Amino acid sequence: MLTIGDSFSIVAILVGLGLTTWSLIAVIAFLFPTKVQIASDKASTRPWASFGLGILMVVVLLIAVILFNFSAPGTKLLGAILFLGTLMVGVLGVAGLAQFAARRLSPTLSSMNTDPQAFLKAAGFIVTAGMLPILGWFVFMPVVLIVSMGAGLSALLHRSPNLVPQRMPEM
Repeated sequence: MLTIGDSFSIVAILVGLGLTTWSLIAVIAFLFPTKVQIASDKASTRPWASFGLGILMVVVLLIAVILFNFSAPGTKLLGAILFLGTLMVGVLGVAGLAQFAARRLSPTLSSMNTDPQAFLKAAGFIVTAGMLPILGWFVFMPVVLIVSMGAGLSALLHRSPNLVPQRMPEM
């Protein structure tokens, strides 16, 4: 039987998870703006390619969970590294999706809002929509996570033409 304290603790856990997810998206976006911009461009221009790469990342995530359940410490460590790395790629992609949503959302907001405020509101909308029961848990969030994992992976694999080393002149 559930008491009122159990219900309050569940609500507190959900609010805490939402706030930490929102802040993690914001931190990733402000620390890696070029990669987030690339992820945003990939998710907005080629969503089906991002979805396909996201399916590949989900397979890697399932392999990581399987490795994490083995009893050998080395495989547990490899599983944990794969799991956390895959989720960080997903957070990079979610930050890209939030940036895309902020670009679409900023004309509808008042002129007093700046770009970081629009981004934070868009990230909050994505996190809140994912926490909605039934529709958010089983429809919205899996699609967003798959597309964001694909966009994040393509952003990490993207090579910028500015990063190609120039040939040094001989003396």
